[in-house]
Amino acid sequence: MSKEEKVIYVKGKKKSSIVKGCGCFTLVVVLLIVYIVVRSAPKPNSTSEPTPPKVSDTERKIPTEIPQAPAKDEVEDVKSGSEQEKTERTEQEKVEKDFQQKMEEIDSKIKSLETTIEEQRWHTWTDISGRTIRAGYRGTLNGKINIEKEDGKKYDLLPEKLSEQDLEWIKEHSKEKKKIESEIILLKKDKEDWIRAKKNADEARIREEERQSRIKGVTMSGYRAIQIGMTYAQVAEVIGEDGKELSRNQIADIETVLIQFGEGGILGRGIIHVCFQNGYVTSKSQSGF
Repeated sequence: MSKEEKVIYVKGKKKSSIVKGCGCFTLVVVLLIVYIVVRSAPKPNSTSEPTPPKVSDTERKIPTEIPQAPAKDEVEDVKSGSEQEKTERTEQEKVEKDFQQKMEEIDSKIKSLETTIEEQRWHTWTDISGRTIRAGYRGTLNGKINIEKEDGKKYDLLPEKLSEQDLEWIKEHSKEKKKIESEIILLKKDKEDWIRAKKNADEARIREEERQSRIKGVTMSGYRAIQIGMTYAQVAEVIGEDGKELSRNQIADIETVLIQFGEGGILGRGIIHVCFQNGYVTSKSQSGF
């Protein structure tokens, strides 16, 4: 190898070394920049809540009905109904109390009269010889006077063996006893009449309560109780009053009648219109509730 070739070789070698050195330096610079960028990037907050997934409108559950507060009229109906029920209950309690007092009064009178009969039947008997005996008069049977002593022993006395005063006492006692027994019979009949009247009143009250329980009045409850296919009598029973006919027409074999329940307007609280065809409800409407 000549001297010039050696020089060229040496220069080429130095140049390739320089190129290799520059390449390594560039790589180091690039890696350093990448490291700085990565370190300076914001880190995610591990304590924050994860973002909820989006839900489409079709997947979101939307309530089909929203509960509504009762209308003011319905609240007033409930209040007035409660007050009326309280008044009716108080009146019914008074009726029951008066009935019980009447029964106790009649029973007390009957018991008092029976006690009087029991006390008045006791008499001191004297025979024609002057002997006496204390015994209760039980009655006269087969011409003999039946008496009973306090120990329960019973005796039959012949009228001719008793004094005139005893025979006169029997007449007066029998007359008084018959009078008292008549009063007892009347009291027992009076008691039976009271019981019968009370029973009839209770049955009538129950029937009326059942009827009233079906009455809703000209209210939203009454409107809701009217069903398609009802007759006029059934609707009137539900409302609790007769309606007013607004119109009537006949087409072929179909008769259509429009009935209004309630007055409406300034004085009324609401009205219900019911359409009947051939006597049956086909439609209804309301306003003012």
